[in-house]
Amino acid sequence: MTNIKKKNFLSTIFLSGILVFSALTSALILSSPAQPAYAAHPNFGAGDVFVSIANGQVAWYHSDGTLNSIIDCTAITGGGFTAGMAFDAADNLYVTMFNSNTVCVVDTTGTPTGTFGSGYNSAPESIVFDASGDAYVGQADLTADILKFDSAGNPLGPFNVATEVRGSDWIDLASDQCTMFYTSEGFLVKRYDVCNFVQLADFAVLSAAPAFAIKLLPDGGLLVANSVNIKRLDAAGTTIATYDVTGNNDWFALTLGSDGTSFWSADRTTADVCKFNLTTSVGTDNELLCFNTGTGPITVHGLAVIPNSPPVITAPLDVTAECNEFGGATGVNLGVPTVVDPRGNDLPPTNDAVEPFSLGDTTVTWSVMDTGGASDSDTQTVTVVDTTAPDIITVPVGFMAIANTNGGWSGDIGEATATDICDSSVDILNDAPDVFPLGDTTVEWCATDDEGLETCDSTQIINVKPLPVDIDIKPASDPNSINVKSNGVVPVAILGSDTIDVTLIDVTSLAFGPSGATPAHDLTDADIYSSHLEDVPVIDGITDLVSHYKQKQIGLSSGDTEACITGTYDGGIPFEGCDAVNIK
Repeated sequence: MTNIKKKNFLSTIFLSGILVFSALTSALILSSPAQPAYAAHPNFGAGDVFVSIANGQVAWYHSDGTLNSIIDCTAITGGGFTAGMAFDAADNLYVTMFNSNTVCVVDTTGTPTGTFGSGYNSAPESIVFDASGDAYVGQADLTADILKFDSAGNPLGPFNVATEVRGSDWIDLASDQCTMFYTSEGFLVKRYDVCNFVQLADFAVLSAAPAFAIKLLPDGGLLVANSVNIKRLDAAGTTIATYDVTGNNDWFALTLGSDGTSFWSADRTTADVCKFNLTTSVGTDNELLCFNTGTGPITVHGLAVIPNSPPVITAPLDVTAECNEFGGATGVNLGVPTVVDPRGNDLPPTNDAVEPFSLGDTTVTWSVMDTGGASDSDTQTVTVVDTTAPDIITVPVGFMAIANTNGGWSGDIGEATATDICDSSVDILNDAPDVFPLGDTTVEWCATDDEGLETCDSTQIINVKPLPVDIDIKPASDPNSINVKSNGVVPVAILGSDTIDVTLIDVTSLAFGPSGATPAHDLTDADIYSSHLEDVPVIDGITDLVSHYKQKQIGLSSGDTEACITGTYDGGIPFEGCDAVNIK
């Protein structure tokens, strides 16, 4: 994954100038008397400030700017510039050695114990640890890759990031543990996804260059030492504040304070180290305090402050709740998180929960912050489910209908209504056929919500009866006596009316009696058919249809008092007509 990046010519000249100047200043510093220590303490303390002062050395200061002692890595790593620093979880200090291409490890007593990592290509300048204890190192020159190491210093791979003017020299890792912010001594604050090996869009374009050290803030913004001043950017990358001290125009190093409200920055040329409040120090000459390292120009290249030990919050267990209003759930009992503060303070937790919780999964972030601004967060998943089927409120009542179309009856059967506690709308369907056949048909109504939960009702019954027609068995005969043993035929007249036009009857569909006897004559023959169109038994001027049936085929038996004829009318409408009979 090696990619040797070409450097800007002016940057190369600038680097050469630094190295030459470094050699001159190194001789001066090494020949100077050792700086005195004031109120020395033997172990790193909260709020202590560490300043890289070149020549393989780090100056260890108290939070008020008084010097504690000088940490010297030269016996392990050699001299040259000391640059960016970071603390691991055990508060051991890691110092990037810009010229000797290594990292010096210093224990909490200020004693160098060895080196960390290997394979640095050129000019390691900044270091940051992720939550798991792995380290990332930004490099200024040659490949300019960001290097990753496990907590033991074993290489985990390089990241071939895009550069601007000079390398990936100043880095900081976002709380998502994936987004690496970095500067490249130009106008840009750049980003790279170290989880997916993807170059991301630039975070910000600054109004001045070069940009040096950066530090991310809890609100998603960041601070950047931008030479002429220090800039604060919001989460959108917009500059919202600047900080400066008169006479300083080469702000280079940067670190956050331990209290959560302040930060430190150092001017590389003047060797001034100043503390600022994020809110009250905005503008010029509003710093909280400043001190000078006394090491001369181009010596201060890194800052670090012992971090405050943050509180730890553990979110409640994940919760599953039943949907209890349209679209979600209210009144969900989230439980109580566990908060542990190393300093024993009773810290109130907060969360970003907003009711109602929507159907599905919602991530609730629980947070806690101590009085020094150190914070922690943990997440809880609230899952809202819908396991309650809709309620069918009304189903239309059943009814009797008279056949009105081919095969039966077709028409409006009414509408059902339903409601659901979770979904604002419910799909209501039924299994009604397009045409209801003769007899009883049960209609099932079903209401289905968005989750596919269903409630059904099968109480509506549609009873379809044939279209009634008037008939006269054995016209002009009363009673209508039928000898079922006779070889004769029985005439049946289907009486026309204002609503029944017998010429619309399908003569092939006629069936008479229990056995469904068919006409004895071929009524499909036009001449025969016309002879069976009569006006009987009473002359009313309306045509009737008379058909004849063999008595032995009718299927009537002793005790029957009625006989019926069926057929279809006007394109298939079922009809039926019945008349009294006397069986012999």
